[in-house]
Amino acid sequence: MPANIEQAPVIIAILVLAFCAQALKETGIPSPGLSQSLLIYAGYQIARGGIFFGIGIILLTFAGSLCGAYLIYSLARFGGPKLLAKIKRYSMFSPDSMEKAGNTIKRFSSLSVTVGRSIPGLMVPTSIVAGTLKMPAGKFLLGLVFPLTIWMVVLASVGGGIRNFSPQINLSPNQLLLPLGVLIAVGVLVGILSVRRRRTPKSEEVGETEVLP
Repeated sequence: MPANIEQAPVIIAILVLAFCAQALKETGIPSPGLSQSLLIYAGYQIARGGIFFGIGIILLTFAGSLCGAYLIYSLARFGGPKLLAKIKRYSMFSPDSMEKAGNTIKRFSSLSVTVGRSIPGLMVPTSIVAGTLKMPAGKFLLGLVFPLTIWMVVLASVGGGIRNFSPQINLSPNQLLLPLGVLIAVGVLVGILSVRRRRTPKSEEVGETEVLP
């Protein structure tokens, strides 16, 4: 029990991180491997007896995904063209993905959200297009549930398998801090580079325009 009490702040931090990382990911802010690692660790915890901790990670990741996706959907639906333009500019996905997401939604109707999110690179664009086309909120959220459930079950099963096949591995929450810190740093770096890359072409175009006679 004392060990569990000592680790309580770390456990709470991991649970908060699970929610925030997935919510930010749904808005287009990258977190490479972070949510995946936490879900694998959740399965590991469940297999070793930390049922409440493991399920807590899964539920908060699920909630973060719903909240982040619904935020982008709502901004696209009610925010107007200027706000939508800013979302497209600062989110980390290619412009072509918006057109692909739109074609997917028009083609697959009620399964559009599920299908769109299953295509690599279309997770955020699908939320934006669904909001722009004013898809009913209930229909949009329902389309999120199936792919999220499959994704989480698969990753948690991987973590459970690691524990079952290698019971000698004993990874406490405290030992998870360093690898999570590295993943967070990588995500921040990727985000900075992506934003700078999106701004560079515009800067170059301005420079070229200035030197024209």
